[in-house]
Amino acid sequence: MNDGRLALSQIALLLAYAGGMAGGQLLFKAAALRYAPDAPLGERLLGVVANSYFLGAVVLYGSLTVLWVWVLTFTPLSRAYPFVALAFAITPLLGGLVFGEPIAPRLLFGIALILGGLLLVASGAWNFFRLWSFSLARQPGRIGWNLSLLRKFMWSSPHITKVR
Repeated sequence: MNDGRLALSQIALLLAYAGGMAGGQLLFKAAALRYAPDAPLGERLLGVVANSYFLGAVVLYGSLTVLWVWVLTFTPLSRAYPFVALAFAITPLLGGLVFGEPIAPRLLFGIALILGGLLLVASGAWNFFRLWSFSLARQPGRIGWNLSLLRKFMWSSPHITKVR
């Protein structure tokens, strides 16, 4: 991970983690649909604890916690955590497919933004921005001084290595 990029195996594990988080939310929703809100408190609590969907979600989340700690032993938190946002994209889509919940165009646009951000994180956002600002700066008079300041900031950062 010398250049700040994630290895394919790290990305696969992080995608599996996000998928598992979304799956756990589906199990919680299925448990909620079997909930008896009019029963006395004791029966409601017993009903939740005895609900197989709820128990499955708890076991899944426990397993995902162990996976997360293991992934963090070889992946920086700052690079791994944005993948958690993928669960925010997957869960509403699955909620629409599995439970018939509405999926508005605004939601789809937000999901597209989340996926775009993850693409930047997975591919090395600094290299992307550096190349983008360099290509725009080569068109004199069209962009202005902001991009040259952006380039100066990124190339002078101690965390950025110049690509020769």
